[in-house]
Amino acid sequence: MGIIKRKLDLTAIIITLNEEKNINKCIKSINRFVKDIFVLDSGSEDKTLEILRKNKIRYKINKFKSFSHQYNTAIKLANVKTKWAMRIDADEIVDKKFFIKLKMNLENISDEYNGIIINRRYFFRNKEIRHGGVFPHETLRIWKNGFAKCENVLMDEKIICKPRHKKIDINIIDNNQKKFLYCKLKHKKYAYLEALKYLKKVKNIKKKSIDNISDFKRFYVYYKFPIFLRPFLLFLYSFFLRFGFLDGFNGLILSIWQNLWFRFLVDINIYNLKKKNEKKNFKYHR
Repeated sequence: MGIIKRKLDLTAIIITLNEEKNINKCIKSINRFVKDIFVLDSGSEDKTLEILRKNKIRYKINKFKSFSHQYNTAIKLANVKTKWAMRIDADEIVDKKFFIKLKMNLENISDEYNGIIINRRYFFRNKEIRHGGVFPHETLRIWKNGFAKCENVLMDEKIICKPRHKKIDINIIDNNQKKFLYCKLKHKKYAYLEALKYLKKVKNIKKKSIDNISDFKRFYVYYKFPIFLRPFLLFLYSFFLRFGFLDGFNGLILSIWQNLWFRFLVDINIYNLKKKNEKKNFKYHR
């Protein structure tokens, strides 16, 4: 990385909540190469803020409502002065050639491009997951200042940016260092939010409203299968047909966790929420 003599005209935006296990590595991977870093904290009670102050990182605190609301608030409060902005999560780092390749592309990029799509690689138990049809996946993480926002959804929020977008073969790496129990509790909350998102989406869904391939696969393929059966079908599909078994024991654990346990928990929440709504409607019409 010695060829980068000047910092890139880029501001990194991060949101945090009790990220003392991850945030220091994240900052160190980008601090030397970007002009600015802004963190919006959701009320951390660990050493997150202490680490930010130690590294002289700009930050503000804002009460958490939802991920999309927090990211949009972060984009607003960051008061970005650079030409480009970048989303990086607290449990992510960039690979060694990230900024070298990014610098070369930004120097030669056409003015018609407002967003940059990169690769997100995922590590589970400190080993990379390469199969199963999920990772690595492409994600828009870098955008021209003023041209992007976070989509307003309950789960799986993405940065949406005015076209056009350019794909660059650079990698951001997710390698969360928090304990499994924390991740399990977090995914219980995610399962409930996913169920709410599903019920909200199917109520108003139209094919024209599906603007990305992942939502199309979810609402027009996966959720068309019978409730409680579809997690098992997804496990078989990802682990065998999409070669998840090639990631060995780690791939098996991850597939059981994300495709069986998590998706089954989502279905339980969908079932319970539907029953709750039916009771309300019955009392209302009676």
